[in-house]
Amino acid sequence: MSIKGSKGDVGRNELIRIGGTVSTLATMFSRDINTVKRAIAKQGLLPTITPDGRELYSVPKIAPFLIDISEAVDIAEIIKNTSLKKLPPELTKNFWDAANARKKHLEDNGELWRTDAVMEVLVDVFKTLRQSVNQFVDTVADRTEITEKQRQLIVEMADGLLGSMREKLIEDFELYSPLSDERDDFVTRSDDDDE
Repeated sequence: MSIKGSKGDVGRNELIRIGGTVSTLATMFSRDINTVKRAIAKQGLLPTITPDGRELYSVPKIAPFLIDISEAVDIAEIIKNTSLKKLPPELTKNFWDAANARKKHLEDNGELWRTDAVMEVLVDVFKTLRQSVNQFVDTVADRTEITEKQRQLIVEMADGLLGSMREKLIEDFELYSPLSDERDDFVTRSDDDDE
């Protein structure tokens, strides 16, 4: 004994094969009837008239105009994660224009620094710190008597501190990968300061 589909199955099949009424579409896409009617009119969709006189509209043809994609996906995230190779050629120029405009905006607001500006700040901070650390021996010697052995220990500790800071800065910037001429310039300036 075979079981025939219920009336609901027939309705679903009709919805899939032919389409749905305005009220069905409004329910499906959580829109009001007037919104559905405007979308149908704007797209110029013609209904399929059923034998009983109902007007059915194709779901695949009207769906893109009734779905609010911002609720379904994060467009900015999709664009951010899209490879340039996957963009159509006509969008490549727009992509770079937008990326450059964003970069300029962030830079103008102080949220993005050019590598050379970061290097300049780090060099200045390193110089100031180096001068202070190099004065440890004199400062301690002015405040208390120290032996030559103590003096040498303070000098070694200060040199060790400066050396490890310098190496860490260089190492971190190698991971960051600024332009090699900028990195070389930073290392050269730091070496010049040590003289």
